[in-house]
Amino acid sequence: MDSKQFDELVARLAAGPSRRDALKGIVGGALASVGAVSVAESASKGGKKSGKGKQDGKKGGKGKKGVAGNSVGDERRRRRRRKKKCKLQPGQTRCSRKICVDTRTNSAHCGRCFNQCSGATPVCRNSVCAAYG
Repeated sequence: MDSKQFDELVARLAAGPSRRDALKGIVGGALASVGAVSVAESASKGGKKSGKGKQDGKKGGKGKKGVAGNSVGDERRRRRRRKKKCKLQPGQTRCSRKICVDTRTNSAHCGRCFNQCSGATPVCRNSVCAAYG
């Protein structure tokens, strides 16, 4: 190491990092430590859910058994799912999962989904907003 390189090294060490460089170092260290902790936690768990699932050969699930052997909770969930979806009738358009409408006559969905008739033309006739009469 010659005297020029030594002088540059001493100047860098004496100057210290800028605020931006210091902030980058702090944020980078924090993110690295969070990543290391989460990796260590997942490795200690072994990728298994703690306290849930089948244990000792027992069947999972809670609730009373129904007639067909299905749990009552499963049947309720199935019914709940069916209610959320609208039944598409002939001549209707599905605007969303829950909304099935006739776009030819529905003033909230006139001609296309979510096209609302209002003001001087509040009625939907043959997919076109029109006035009363």
